[in-house]
Amino acid sequence: MLAPSECVPSNLTTEIADGVLAMAKSADGWCVALDRESMSCGIYAERPMVCRRFEMAGPYCSAIFDGAGRA
Repeated sequence: MLAPSECVPSNLTTEIADGVLAMAKSADGWCVALDRESMSCGIYAERPMVCRRFEMAGPYCSAIFDGAGRA
């Protein structure tokens, strides 16, 4: 979920409930801000707090992905 004060381009977000915004996912479950060629964040310097706290291969990551890159 994105904090109201975070300025993420609207094409990278989705409304999940009651007007709350979150980072959008591609059809394969990966974040739409992911640059597929470099496999790095396309908005890294401006990424939201939720992304800054996200630890790849950490418990939250494992809860979201089944290990095959699918949500």
